Amino acid sequence: MEIIRTKRLSIFELKPENDSDIYKLMNSPTWIQFIGDRNIKTVEDAREYLLNGPIKSYQEHGIGMYGLRIISSNEFAGICGFVKRHFLNDFDLGYALLPEFEGKGLAFEGSKAVLDFVKKKNMCPKIVAFTTQENKRSLKLLEKLGFLYTKTFMLENEECLLFESQL
Repeated sequence: MEIIRTKRLSIFELKPENDSDIYKLMNSPTWIQFIGDRNIKTVEDAREYLLNGPIKSYQEHGIGMYGLRIISSNEFAGICGFVKRHFLNDFDLGYALLPEFEGKGLAFEGSKAVLDFVKKKNMCPKIVAFTTQENKRSLKLLEKLGFLYTKTFMLENEECLLFESQL
């Protein structure tokens, strides 16, 4: 179900049928490098991730991680949205694109749209995001979206930078 439409993107709630797209995304080099191996080794693993991650989040919180589809070609480009993490008090903005869609401004377009969506619906007063110092594209994107650095913390032996945005 489409929830938002931008100039180039259809942003939609993920379904179990998106399992092959998610499998491809979660095994892409950029995902592995900057997000990490989530042990999604089969399309069935991707389906389980969808059921226990984004779909469960829609049911429990009303928001979650959304799919990004290119309107002009109907191609799956990646994901963007929100994750409730046990170690954070607020929803975490996340985004990831398939390699062929990186560097085209789609992460900004999708992120801006989902942030505007939750702000308009008064779903949460603040959103956080984190990344590593090495992920220059993510740092640039968070700055462009107006997120402010708040602190550095350790996660799984990796130094992460935490940012926040008041909605």
